[in-house]
Amino acid sequence: MKQFSLFILALVLLQSCTPSEKVQPQVLEENAYFDLKKADFNENVPKLYSKNIEFDDVKYDSARDGAYTDDTLRYKIVNQFLNENKLTIPEKHFGFLYKSPEMDSMAFFNDIYFKKINILTDTAKKPIAYYAEAKLKKKKQQRAFIDSLKSEYGKPIHSFWISSEFNLCVYEWRLKDRTIQVETSYGRSYETDFDSKSMVQNDYFLIDMVIMRNSQRKNIQQAHYFVLPEKVLFYGEYYKPKDLKLDSAVYFNDDFLLYSTDEKILSEEDNLHSITRSEDYEYDDSEDADNSEEIEDAVM
Repeated sequence: MKQFSLFILALVLLQSCTPSEKVQPQVLEENAYFDLKKADFNENVPKLYSKNIEFDDVKYDSARDGAYTDDTLRYKIVNQFLNENKLTIPEKHFGFLYKSPEMDSMAFFNDIYFKKINILTDTAKKPIAYYAEAKLKKKKQQRAFIDSLKSEYGKPIHSFWISSEFNLCVYEWRLKDRTIQVETSYGRSYETDFDSKSMVQNDYFLIDMVIMRNSQRKNIQQAHYFVLPEKVLFYGEYYKPKDLKLDSAVYFNDDFLLYSTDEKILSEEDNLHSITRSEDYEYDDSEDADNSEEIEDAVM
C-alpha cells in the first residue's frame, strides 16, 4: 500500500510539472513541449522526426509513401521561378531540412506554443537553425511575446516594418551563440453565420521564429546566393535578368534567410522600413535608454 501511495505521488508530481521543467522530448509529436529556448544545436534530428515528418506540405505515411531517402530531405529552396528554370539552390549540397506537420503544443518559447517546427541541419545532420510557427487568437499575446524578449535580451539589434499588408514586422536579437529573429503579422478568415446568413470576419495573429547558430549565419546566407544565367525563363518567355529588374546575382528567399541580410532593408531601416510605421507601434522610452550592458551580455 505504501509503495502504491508513493507511485501515485510521483505521478501527480510529474503531471504538475510545467513544460519548462520537463526534459526535452526525443520525438516531436502533439504536446511534446520541445523548449526552443533550450535548443542547443546537438539534438538527434532524425529521431525527433522519426514519427512525424512532412514532405511537400503533406504528412508522410510510410505505408502510402514508402521509404524516404536523404535526397528527399536535402535542403533546397523552392519557388516557381527556380522550378521553371530548373535551378537548384543551394548549388552544392548544404545539408538537410526536416519539416513537421502541424500539431498542437509541439514546441514552445516562453509563453507561446508552436504548432509547427522545421530544423535545418548540416551534412552531418546536426542542427544549425530552427524555424517555428504559432497562430494566436489575440494581438496582446503577440505583443506580450515581443515585450518578454525585449525584457530578457534587451533592445533588438534590428527592428523592421516590412509591409503594410497584414502589418508584417521583424525583430532580431543576436546572442552569444545564436541569432533570434521573430516575424509578426496577422491573418484573416471568414465563416458564414447561418443565423444572420452573413459572413463573419475572424482575425488571427502569427509569430514565425528563427533561431540560428551564429557560426553558421554567413554560410546559411551564402547558400541562398546565386548568379543568374544571361537569360532566364519567366512564364514561358526568356528575358535578361535586368528586363525583370533583377540583379545578375541574387539571394533567393525562404524561411532561413534573415531579413537583416537584405542591404536595401538595412539602408532604409530608419525610413521606409522603420518599425515606427507599424500600425500598432507604441513608443517606449526604454527603447532610447542606454542598454549597453544588457546588449553586451546578449550580443556576441
